[in-house]
Amino acid sequence: MNSTSKKLYLNRFLRALKRLRKGTRSSQENGDEVAEVLCSSRTIKLAADVSLALTANRSAWGRALLNRISSDEKNRPVLKNGLEQRKFEAVMAQRAKYQSCLMLRARLKKAHMQHHKICSRQSSLSLYRFVSSKRIEPATSSEVEEVKRRTRQLKRLIPGGKSMDMPCLLGETAHYISYLTGQVQVLQSLLNSAI
Repeated sequence: MNSTSKKLYLNRFLRALKRLRKGTRSSQENGDEVAEVLCSSRTIKLAADVSLALTANRSAWGRALLNRISSDEKNRPVLKNGLEQRKFEAVMAQRAKYQSCLMLRARLKKAHMQHHKICSRQSSLSLYRFVSSKRIEPATSSEVEEVKRRTRQLKRLIPGGKSMDMPCLLGETAHYISYLTGQVQVLQSLLNSAI
């Protein structure tokens, strides 16, 4: 995360906290049940996550994180209080678009699997020919299983990772790590300035 993105993240995070604080005061005065939810540390984490996702909105993990946050019914009042009305509507519209993309991707994956069944015999023969012509030792089954296990773990850690192929997953992982590092640096400097 570069310095411009860090400033943008900090502004969004502080704005979200300010709006949530206003929402907490008004709901406490009205005796609303949402006040308890808004005062929790979960709300602060939610504001941090939403701000991070909005800062990296052009990335696949940013869109997936926003979709995950907005899909939970408990988060919607907090999201509505933490964001401007225009941003909240944009997030909800993006959620609908993201859901339709996931459905399309599932259909394409199913078609790909059917094609893969037909072509699997040919591809395994050509792979064997490639390996035998280049004198490269094929990976052992334990090495292949270890790579698959680590890939599954990585897909669970990255928002939206379950639907990504390996090159996309690795690129999004690097991007996500840089943004998380930037988030930690911004929050740490915010904490140090408050002390």
